[in-house]
Amino acid sequence: MEEFTDRMYSCAIHYDSSILNLPEKFPFEIVVPMSDTLKATYEEVKKGILSELPGEDFSNPKFKFSFLGKLSKLRQVTAGFLILPNGRIQYIDETPKLDYLEDYVDLLLDRGEAIVIWTIFKESMALIKKRLSKKGVGIITLSGDDKPAQREDKILQYQNDNTYQICIGQEQAGGIGTNLFKTTAMGQRQHTIFFENLVTPEAKTQAEKRTLRIGQTIDCQFTDIFVENSLDEWVLDCVKSGTNLIELLTKRGINRI
Repeated sequence: MEEFTDRMYSCAIHYDSSILNLPEKFPFEIVVPMSDTLKATYEEVKKGILSELPGEDFSNPKFKFSFLGKLSKLRQVTAGFLILPNGRIQYIDETPKLDYLEDYVDLLLDRGEAIVIWTIFKESMALIKKRLSKKGVGIITLSGDDKPAQREDKILQYQNDNTYQICIGQEQAGGIGTNLFKTTAMGQRQHTIFFENLVTPEAKTQAEKRTLRIGQTIDCQFTDIFVENSLDEWVLDCVKSGTNLIELLTKRGINRI
């Protein structure tokens, strides 16, 4: 763990935001190996998705939308669950991505630092909250189900009450137009963890700006956690390069996801 800490704080690339009078930005990545057990589940779900496809007609917008929706099942698998056709949730026994997240959060909590965790799925939020609720710190959640007044109350609670050390939010719901830095800074850095990413770099930039903004008094670290050789990694490649996921699928081949 000590070696992990040293690598995180000394090797992360940083960007100078002094021109905007902002704190510095430190990106970091945690690569989660795909275990044999998880790979078997992932491949089974992938096989089912590909068997339903009539062909690679990416020129058809309806087909593209349908295909991207089906692909989301692979991201569910790496997160630790699967939404079945009847709407029920099937939980996956082996959850290395969630395990790595918990270990990382333990490290940051020990350092007394505040954390924002972004997800895409509400089910991911629930799994993360359940896992982290044992840590003895306050947690707030931001989802699309929150009413505006409720959402504002939660944000102010996170900002102003340092017993609330963790915020878990759906990027679609809380990643735009909110201030999520602490009024009174905690520790060395403010942390933002992307457990899941939206597919566009613009969405990620907006989510980062929830903590990296005027008024923030400490440096900000942004961590991507993803399962190696999975759709997680493909989506992150799209975010980094600005490439459309369909373009990437066409270039690399669907069977390689």
